[in-house]
Amino acid sequence: MENKDVMTYLRKNPTHNRHTVVSIIAAGLSYLHMRDPPILHGDIRGANILISDDFHCCLADFGLTVVISDSRALSNATSGMTKGTARWMAPELIIPKTSAKPTNNTSRDVYAFGCTILEILTLRLPFTIKKQTQP
Repeated sequence: MENKDVMTYLRKNPTHNRHTVVSIIAAGLSYLHMRDPPILHGDIRGANILISDDFHCCLADFGLTVVISDSRALSNATSGMTKGTARWMAPELIIPKTSAKPTNNTSRDVYAFGCTILEILTLRLPFTIKKQTQP
């Protein structure tokens, strides 16, 4: 799309209403999660939200999407799936546990959405450490 991703757009248009941006993204996630069966995007982040010509946010890059049809089938089929982008992944997906493997459910997208809100509000990657300047 001509306006590129949401982060590129907001850097070029810093006065754009970020509340509207976050609300549209939330509506898109809600739409996916309310399907029957629910749809897990799997990689929500600023780079995967494109801005249309009429300035609406569009979820993109559905390469890690999972349709959650049956919890037993899900845990068997995706027990080894911890793909995504680390800065937006919930800690339980990154920190290995020997007793239980992480399952994929919509809470993964909700955590990533929280990190994306932080990214949109600060125009910085989540968990970026600002370097201290010497006096």
